[in-house]
Amino acid sequence: MAFACLLSSRLLVEYIFRPGLDALSATREFTDEICHELATPLSFMQSEIQLISARHGNELRAEVDVLKDGVDRMGVLLDDIRVLISLDTYRRHPELSIIALDQLIREAITSFASDFELANIEVDYKGLKPVTVIADRDGLLRALSNLLKNALLYVPAGGMVKVILTRDEDYACISFSDDGNGMAPDELENIFDRFYRGQNAREAPIGTGLGLSIVKSTVDAHGGKVIATSSPGAGVEFNIRLPRYPSVHPLAFFISSAR
Repeated sequence: MAFACLLSSRLLVEYIFRPGLDALSATREFTDEICHELATPLSFMQSEIQLISARHGNELRAEVDVLKDGVDRMGVLLDDIRVLISLDTYRRHPELSIIALDQLIREAITSFASDFELANIEVDYKGLKPVTVIADRDGLLRALSNLLKNALLYVPAGGMVKVILTRDEDYACISFSDDGNGMAPDELENIFDRFYRGQNAREAPIGTGLGLSIVKSTVDAHGGKVIATSSPGAGVEFNIRLPRYPSVHPLAFFISSAR
């Protein structure tokens, strides 16, 4: 804790007084540098925990598991903060390309196939229509992955996740729904807020409260919209609308001209 406070103070002074940086840029660079500096001791802690587990795993199993969960969660938190920082740069300088959205969704689901199998959660994605969008591939894949991670955390064993992709004249429409415990209206209002974790989420050992915020920020950056609907005992449904190519995307002309 003392190390983190000292590091924060030094970096904050350095960035605030650096010529040419406004307050927002200074805060952004400061946060990025904090994440970078904390990654090294975090990696050291992970190595030490592995060593302790190897040497004293039997007698210290419970203590080691608590330490490992805490360090793992801190690692996830640092990664998520880095993503949020990168999204600001992404909004100003997106790396756009023409993408088959149905194929990207299949790729995301396939990458989590073993996780869903272990969790005994069925994923139904037969309803994927061919749709093309202009998007940052890595950013959109990350957003889709976060929705799948969210389902892994909060859908009980024996549950189902259903993914549907359709299109209308101008937009690609993605639906992620599950048959989990659902959320109360007051929780649903805050579901995309940074660091917010609902009642069910607080029981999950891993999770930072940033995953769905990253989803919304990514969709917003693509000129799209995401909403969540739910009620207690009825699961949660996320509906995402993204501009289709070449219908209404503001950069469609420039992408076409560059081909």
